[in-house]
Amino acid sequence: MNEDFKMPTIVFVDTELQLQKAVVDLSSKAEIAVDLEFDNNRFHYGFTLCLIQVSTREVCYIIDPIKLTNLKELFDLFENPVILKIMHTPGEDLRLLHSLSCFPKSVFDTDFCARLLNYENPSLANLLALLFNTTLDKRHQTSNWHNRPLSREQIEYAALDVVWLFQLKDYLFPKLTETPLVPYMQEEMDYLAQVRYTPPDKENLLTKSDKASLTDYDQFILNELLKFRDRMGLAFNLPPAHVISNPMIREIADGKIDLTEWCQMKGIYFGVRNEKIQRMIQTEYAKAIRAANERNIPKVRTRPKRDPEDTVELGFWDKQQIISLKEKYLKPVQQELINNFGENAGRFILGEGVSSDIVRGKSKISELRGAFRQELILSTAKELGIDLSSFR
Repeated sequence: MNEDFKMPTIVFVDTELQLQKAVVDLSSKAEIAVDLEFDNNRFHYGFTLCLIQVSTREVCYIIDPIKLTNLKELFDLFENPVILKIMHTPGEDLRLLHSLSCFPKSVFDTDFCARLLNYENPSLANLLALLFNTTLDKRHQTSNWHNRPLSREQIEYAALDVVWLFQLKDYLFPKLTETPLVPYMQEEMDYLAQVRYTPPDKENLLTKSDKASLTDYDQFILNELLKFRDRMGLAFNLPPAHVISNPMIREIADGKIDLTEWCQMKGIYFGVRNEKIQRMIQTEYAKAIRAANERNIPKVRTRPKRDPEDTVELGFWDKQQIISLKEKYLKPVQQELINNFGENAGRFILGEGVSSDIVRGKSKISELRGAFRQELILSTAKELGIDLSSFR
């Protein structure tokens, strides 16, 4: 443990009066550190907020959102742009808060800052070990945070995930100010304040792999069965994959399973291993096949037509041509960014996937997140005498 670090007092908050006192204290601070513990279809159905950790430099509040149903004052605090919220990789936390109609402002992402500073592995555990000689105990990382009561060890684990964020920001941000990349950090903060994460589409539950490998006909059948499984998950308050396993639901959709033997099968939750559910899934499967046939959904997979106007030049879909265009236009820019900011930061600013999408015409430089990032790429190219006007 780093000798300069002083552990804040941990206060567990599960009454309205405690929450009010916590909000008063937090509201008086210029910056707070925030983290969430949640269950995302691991033990229960859906994306559920299980714990909120909010810390000052002196006190870490562990707030119980399962017992406290009215969190408006706390959410108002998160939305206050005057108070800086220090978080680490906040994407999923923000997605969950947005689903609860809370839209935090002034979020400083220490992960993003570390990436700009060329750290190869900017995970919280790795950064704390590298910078502060501190090891995080991750034994409770996969805890069922929905269960109560929480153990003292769980509460301390939850606190450690947030209390170090002050030290991390204090270390990283001054180093970032020594680079030209501070505007990039500010644009990311602006983006996090403006973005609105939308709930997942419950009408289309197919994975990218499903869409890439299945015919339209098979996709339709599978999606109808996935929607049925999702409804069963909601009914039993279980992750859908716990009700019927992923391999099994795909084998059912593919017609590889004899549903008359449903009650003897493995890979399904015991609560659905009965004749009633057997009849229901047989009905859903038959309905899906009938609907697919009535809609004349093709059973042969066809490649999508390519629109030449979607590319800068014809032939961009040829693999060798994509490589050639990347080498000519974007590889030198990426290498110069690497020379200026380091291997990891350079590839973070202009990665291989982004470069491929640009030369294929799937995206433009002007569509990349952040005007500063766009200008950095364009100005670097200009310094190298490379004309990227076709890709703007």
